[in-house]
Amino acid sequence: MNQNKELSCEFEYKNDLYRVYELDEDDSDYVRIVSESKKGMYIESTKNVKRILGLDSEK
Repeated sequence: MNQNKELSCEFEYKNDLYRVYELDEDDSDYVRIVSESKKGMYIESTKNVKRILGLDSEK
């Protein structure tokens, strides 16, 4: 992963560190979400992170 991406925020969930990076070359509203766990680093979907944070629940 390119280290020149701007880190937007980070948070911990179930002992995994999640970092949210802005995609400057992409003109959409999506960001890149990277989770770092003891097993390694993974790119997560925006939908999965919204589910973790409880942002996708319909009211």
